[in-house]
Amino acid sequence: MKIIVISNKNTEPYEDLYTPLSYEGFNAADKLLDDKLLQSVAIKGIDTIYSAPSICCLQTIYPFCERHNLNVCIENAFYKKLDSLHFNFYNFRYTINDIENHIPYLGKIIDDNYSSSISTSNISFCDDESGFNNRITAFLYSLVKESKNNDKTYIINTHKCVSDKIKNIVTNKLNENIYKHTNIHFL
Repeated sequence: MKIIVISNKNTEPYEDLYTPLSYEGFNAADKLLDDKLLQSVAIKGIDTIYSAPSICCLQTIYPFCERHNLNVCIENAFYKKLDSLHFNFYNFRYTINDIENHIPYLGKIIDDNYSSSISTSNISFCDDESGFNNRITAFLYSLVKESKNNDKTYIINTHKCVSDKIKNIVTNKLNENIYKHTNIHFL
């Protein structure tokens, strides 16, 4: 089993779920098209791409999905930790329809048949470290358990803080038996 974790590089100075990539972020997304590891797995086949439900994350993976005719599964477990000053009770949750209404071209890469492992109603506005850690850990554990002893390839496209949390989870000595047969790369 192989997991490739991509974190979006640059967003605008303000940041909520509707925040687009910055100019530099769009350039970084275009560079993913030339990444040797991604090209290799695209040729061999990617089983599933999971993405955080934010505009900047979807814009990061969009060029890659367009080139290879791939869809993404919106996974709410990869919501960033909601401790930013830019989140409030009215803007911390939204649906796939909200994404498609806000930036219609992103709808072309979203797999409408996928149901996230966690509902947005189960994500707290004032997300604490424990809730943040638990939802990511639960998703990873389920993915690894379900895919144990197979040759599948997954991409997780998310925020840097989520990517850092994934790295922390899989490198934690307490989890080494769970993830010992999982080949994980961070881009």
